[in-house]
Amino acid sequence: VFAGTSGGGAFRTMDEGASWMQVNTGLSDDFVRSFAINSIGHIFAGTAFVGVYRSTDGGESWNTTGLRSDWDFRSLAVNSSGHIFAGGWGGGVFRSTDNGATWLPVNAGLTDPVIEYLAINSSNHIFAATRNGGVFQSTDNGGNWLPINTGLTDLDVRCLAIDSVGYIFAGTASGGVFRSAMPTTSVKKIAGGIPSEFSLKQNYPNPFNAATKIQFSLPGSGYVTLRAFDTSGEEVATLISENLPAGTYIVEWRPDGLASGTYFYRLRASGLSRRIGTLSGQAGDYIETKKLILLK
Repeated sequence: VFAGTSGGGAFRTMDEGASWMQVNTGLSDDFVRSFAINSIGHIFAGTAFVGVYRSTDGGESWNTTGLRSDWDFRSLAVNSSGHIFAGGWGGGVFRSTDNGATWLPVNAGLTDPVIEYLAINSSNHIFAATRNGGVFQSTDNGGNWLPINTGLTDLDVRCLAIDSVGYIFAGTASGGVFRSAMPTTSVKKIAGGIPSEFSLKQNYPNPFNAATKIQFSLPGSGYVTLRAFDTSGEEVATLISENLPAGTYIVEWRPDGLASGTYFYRLRASGLSRRIGTLSGQAGDYIETKKLILLK
């Protein structure tokens, strides 16, 4: 467990909090506001005055990353692709896709740049709690943000949490705690038996305007990703990135901020066993891609 302090830097406990050790080698800013850890064990620390640091040895030593700024980075988050997001108090949101070497501000549509907290759900949708603008959501890796504040009577949001179902909880400065009326994840399981084959259906409606639905079937459990790409092959949205049991599912996609045109959606399932009748084949990866058309 790592703890950041205001004036004491970073501390680490390796015995469930019974004792703590100060781990500040390489840290030139002892106001540590936030931490995040990626899938390969690299630890990122957001500071108040210098920027974001990274440790590749469990906190024994720290090095600066490409994000050096005094924006007071109060929140860090990492998605399933290893992309790192840093929320600066006045600087908005920054994103790194190369383990912190370089960073890009991603603030389109984010009308309040004072970020208190960042959270990411199982579909890789990013949520930003702001000091005066409420909660914003990005479904395209931070490319575009939209406010989601209907029913939220206090727009000074200090923290966020997302449960296993996908509901998001918002802690506010003076209005208490709020919960989203619906889960933030868009995948729904259809009742029925276990499918015999892996399949990806054509989206409907197609062409579509505001929203479309995508149905797929899994003959076994596995890690599933459903991503959308433009014609150049650049990823524009991650709709699913999580472990799912066998079954048939429907996902609704609302591509806010994307231009009209042709896009592709690709379903990948890892570790599934293809079933034929009562027999099961070897576990493996299954991939299928289809085309869709967005008209606005």
